[in-house]
Amino acid sequence: MLVYLSNHKYNVPVLTLSGPSGIGKTTLAKRLEKKYQFSRVRPFTSRVPRSGEELAGIYRFVPHVIIEEYIKKDRAAVIFFFLGNFYGFLWEDIFAEAEKEKRLLFEVYTQSIVDFRKVLTQSVSIFLKPATLNLLTERMKSRGDATLNIEKRLSNAVDELLFFERNKMNFDEVLVISKVTSNDELSEKVNDIFSTKICK
Repeated sequence: MLVYLSNHKYNVPVLTLSGPSGIGKTTLAKRLEKKYQFSRVRPFTSRVPRSGEELAGIYRFVPHVIIEEYIKKDRAAVIFFFLGNFYGFLWEDIFAEAEKEKRLLFEVYTQSIVDFRKVLTQSVSIFLKPATLNLLTERMKSRGDATLNIEKRLSNAVDELLFFERNKMNFDEVLVISKVTSNDELSEKVNDIFSTKICK
């Protein structure tokens, strides 16, 4: 659910990765950073960090009161509410990554893509689709998610897949992920898609 959308626009091509929790968006983002000169824009969230996440710097973990300040001071580009927590991106983080002269990469909640593209207007949007829901279950178990959390996320995954099927026109490409899909293969495909789209 959309909570806040900035009136400002960012008109430089960026890459967005969407797909159900557990599909491997963060792993793919790290690979793209390492091999293809992308720079992942770190989102903020109000949720509690999983084991090791704070040290890894994957998210900016902040309390609800700080997110309220982001809204009041127009510091955020966009904020969404997802599975009981807030998620979003700060303008200062977007501009800081842009100064590195790399291609910006965002991990974006599937149902938020329409609103996200209103602010980051040149987004190349890729949806990562699991070959089966069992794949998501196995991945979430391997990263230590609690059983109840897995059930909620699988339920949400079904909603995301249904949304994607009904709104394919808002995504530039879909890539089906299976057990045998390698990170190298996937990152190469994503890089090729982005490079092709921005050259058109």
